[in-house]
Amino acid sequence: MTALLRIFLLVTGLMATSVASAVEIQTFSSEELRERYLELLDELRCPQCQNQNLHDSDSPIAQDLRRTVVRMLEAGKTDKEITDYLIDRYGDFITYLPRFKKSTYLLWLSPAVLLLIALVVVILVVRRQRSRHSDGQLSEQEQQRLNALLNGETKDNSRS
Repeated sequence: MTALLRIFLLVTGLMATSVASAVEIQTFSSEELRERYLELLDELRCPQCQNQNLHDSDSPIAQDLRRTVVRMLEAGKTDKEITDYLIDRYGDFITYLPRFKKSTYLLWLSPAVLLLIALVVVILVVRRQRSRHSDGQLSEQEQQRLNALLNGETKDNSRS
């Protein structure tokens, strides 16, 4: 009897977890709305999960935000209106591409500035290398040493 009770509890527990992990199925009035919905879910970040988009997150707030996006899409809101609403409510963190404003200048401009600095450094290094090699002429002492080395090699080669 206790074995039967254990099996019953195990099956009940498994059924409860399968219901909890069920995938949300959304129905839309048009295929265009469905595509916009999927694009928005990929562009918007879950406020709780830090680095997951709304599409991949299973947190309760992500589920709520998905329902909000569906409701707003069905109400005829544009993608920009939906994004603006969520930014006003959750801040710039909700999007993977924050707006270009004073608080995000450093975020947007630093890659270009770093690339420019790297380009200047490369140009300076190349110029310095060219100036070192552009002489191409040996001093009198270097020429004598080179001749001595070459003559020494030919003497060694002729002996063998």
